[in-house]
Amino acid sequence: MDKVLTEISAAGDPFVLVIDDLHELNSAETAEQHTSLLTSLPSHTHAIVATRRDPPLRLHQLRLAGELAEIRAAQLRFTEEETGQLVAAARIALPDHVAAMLHQRSEGWAAGLRLAVLSLAGHPDPSVSWPSSPAATGPSPST
Repeated sequence: MDKVLTEISAAGDPFVLVIDDLHELNSAETAEQHTSLLTSLPSHTHAIVATRRDPPLRLHQLRLAGELAEIRAAQLRFTEEETGQLVAAARIALPDHVAAMLHQRSEGWAAGLRLAVLSLAGHPDPSVSWPSSPAATGPSPST
């Protein structure tokens, strides 16, 4: 870790360290090393850590010092209003209740919404291709 800190210090102002997929950590020792690194960074360094779940890092000192900004899943999800705006921006006409169902089924995740918009684009009646109820999908495969 000392070598990494030395390299970062020598890199100059400002320096951004990006650690992606931190959820892949699989040992307590690795988590401890990351905690030590993140709490020892030079003042000209900003760290961005991307993870799919809360990492096993002890970052409470950074939180208490106001040196940690966290963006959680709820902040990354689209709201129903933003979902409607995305659909409208793609020039897709959906009734409000269908747009609300799209939001609900995608849980507001941008990737899911984008894929839905791509599949609905150019469809003559997008509300038909995105059914508003399970009954609208037709008979189940077992019937």
